[in-house]
Amino acid sequence: MRYRIGEVAEFFGMTKEGIRYYERKGIIRSERDARTGYRYYPRMDITRLKEIRMYEGLGFSLSDALTMSGDVRYDEVEERLEGKLEELRRKEEQIIRVKEGLERQREAVLGLKQGKIEVKQVLPAYFLLRAPDEASGKTDAEREEIAQARGDEKEWIRAMPPVMLCARQYDRQLRPVSGEYGSLVLQSAARELGLPTRRAVALAGGRCVCGAAQAPVRQKPPIDHLTAWTRAHGYRVCGDIYGVRRFVYHGEDGKQWAVHQFYLPVEEQGSSKGSNKEE
Repeated sequence: MRYRIGEVAEFFGMTKEGIRYYERKGIIRSERDARTGYRYYPRMDITRLKEIRMYEGLGFSLSDALTMSGDVRYDEVEERLEGKLEELRRKEEQIIRVKEGLERQREAVLGLKQGKIEVKQVLPAYFLLRAPDEASGKTDAEREEIAQARGDEKEWIRAMPPVMLCARQYDRQLRPVSGEYGSLVLQSAARELGLPTRRAVALAGGRCVCGAAQAPVRQKPPIDHLTAWTRAHGYRVCGDIYGVRRFVYHGEDGKQWAVHQFYLPVEEQGSSKGSNKEE
């Protein structure tokens, strides 16, 4: 049995050009009928194309699909299938991380819109201070230290979105902090991703007042509404205050505004116990 190109294209849900692509690759071949002048594909080639398309549908590249369809040893079949399953597991984990990041972004948008402030039990995290410019190193030792710090920062940046842009905005006395910009990641995620943490500040988990604040880009967001809420609900700040930068938007005043999600480590009024706490 044989098929014309239109029939093969319809058979596989492809275009004629898609079929010609496989033919140019030498995967299938057509033969011209001297009587009708039409080119036909033999059934054997259709069967081969079905098998290749099956492996492509399982996530294999065309070259790997060709190998799996007849150029692989028996003992390699399981190994290649296991390798593809592991690759898909990693992709699933990445999708979960992306989904969590999207949910955090949406939560920040809704939180700012609704003025939501709440007390949450947050998990231990690491804060990595932004690496200095390479030109700031005066000695070979300083330049080497900066190079290592920049290498660590690059690994953290590549791990986003679990890694988030962050800054230490206020100290525990509510005094503004300048220049301490960097990145934040949960300690559990840092271990899972294998991120370097030797230069990171470990932030203990605990109870935090969480809420959003905004300001024009490169300005410190005021958090008076968060500290007022904290006092009104019987808490006091007991640690340094970090803010995760969630998103930037173009305001009606023509400026770019940055929205930050703040974490204020708190304890109940009258308690003498305090520590750094973060998401």
